[in-house]
Amino acid sequence: MGVYVLHGRESGLEPLLRLLKLPHGEKLPESGGVEAIIRWGTRAREPDHVWTLNRLKPVLRTANRQEREQTLRLHGLKTGPPSGQPFSHRLDSSRQSYEPHRHPQSNPTNSSPSGFPLYIYEYWIPVFHLEALTVYEKKAVEPLRVRTVASSRPAYRELEGGAWSYHVRRAVKDSLRAVYVLGLDYALVKAAVTADSRTVIVDVVPNPRLSEPLARLFAEAIHKFAAKVEQEAESKSEVLLGADPEFVLRNREGQMVPASRFMDREGPVGCDAVVLSGQRTIKPLVELRPEPSADPRLLVLQLRRCMRMAAGIITDPELVWTSGGMPVRGIPLGGHIHLSGVWLHSRFIRLLDNYLSLPMLLTEDDNSRRRRPRYGYLGDVRRKSHGGFEYRSLPSWLHSPRLAAGVLCLARCIADHYRDLKLEPLERADVQKAFYEGDKRYLQSIVREIWKDLERLPGYSVYGKELNALKQIVFGGNIPATGDFRLAWKLPVAPQKVLNQV
Repeated sequence: MGVYVLHGRESGLEPLLRLLKLPHGEKLPESGGVEAIIRWGTRAREPDHVWTLNRLKPVLRTANRQEREQTLRLHGLKTGPPSGQPFSHRLDSSRQSYEPHRHPQSNPTNSSPSGFPLYIYEYWIPVFHLEALTVYEKKAVEPLRVRTVASSRPAYRELEGGAWSYHVRRAVKDSLRAVYVLGLDYALVKAAVTADSRTVIVDVVPNPRLSEPLARLFAEAIHKFAAKVEQEAESKSEVLLGADPEFVLRNREGQMVPASRFMDREGPVGCDAVVLSGQRTIKPLVELRPEPSADPRLLVLQLRRCMRMAAGIITDPELVWTSGGMPVRGIPLGGHIHLSGVWLHSRFIRLLDNYLSLPMLLTEDDNSRRRRPRYGYLGDVRRKSHGGFEYRSLPSWLHSPRLAAGVLCLARCIADHYRDLKLEPLERADVQKAFYEGDKRYLQSIVREIWKDLERLPGYSVYGKELNALKQIVFGGNIPATGDFRLAWKLPVAPQKVLNQV
């Protein structure tokens, strides 16, 4: 059967139901065969054993504004007070311009007490399964002292894709993150930009009342999702792994030496940029870009070759090569993993968070948590031009070949067996909080349960040597972030004194 839309015939759902070409109803068919459920509303409950979009618990939590905003802020997203009216599509002057209906308890002027607009831009962004379906934008008006109330309610207009401004791109990115971190898979998100150019999340509506235009957008997205579920069920593609882990160079005094002094941005070994506050960009990082491989163990060999190339490029033999999450204050390092041959979907990302990022947190030193939540946040993925995607939540894992091999083998094992993995402790607020605070003691028992679940997988034994070595690292304590990792990789190293954290 594929995908089933489960609902309680909520008010405002009829426009969508008229467009659906999928089976739907108020309870699941007794015949079974459902691969995924799209659950709409707050009445129908989902079964435990079927992948469900917009599970009931996250939907109910999102409805609690205080709980919703606490979750968003924990994940590094800014929130803002409500303004204006609930969004609906009332035709204004063209097919692409809409005006929100008034609400008796809303502020029709969207203004602060001073009479100036609360936000300079406001957006309503419908999101479905990791994609923004469109963007509706409203710009602020002049202060109320020189404008009438009637003229101060501009319409939302639908933006054309492909030429979005910085503010729009940022609002879309934060809206996608907001839906994900709240445990949702689709919603109508209101984002806004303040006078000091901060992007804030104002509202998240998991089950919006659907006008005809919104219903068409969601129906198209649902049908696209259903086709992908069917395609994935028949897929025989082999998973291909890649990586671009980073490290930083430090001198004898512990100070960072920019990688751009020795190399260009392109190639198997190149420098990478970091954006500092004020949008200032520097290029301090060395990034290794080995050839992708279906076998994670071969990928480790490619990494070693890249390190040897780096040794020939970095001409100062006394520099220390340092891995970790943030070995130099203000300079975050990533251990990004590329995957192709596997469908990028929300459940798979959540499994990577739970089965990869949670165990890896136990290997971090105390400085690594400084990355989060700006960097290394849960669910950080980026689509790539090669058709796959990049999982970006991990810190750099170049401390040793054992750690690198274990991480890459674990990623491959999760990709091969994600349908068999069920545990999601990160859906709990206390586990999310412990993750961002780097509370390893709190997470220790949770990660042990995760590891027991991994060990029962048929593919665990395929990479048993590497995964058991990683298990020893995960449950064995911290890894020093200030040492020169070339020693572990058996690369030539000049004698060094112990460095302190900068």
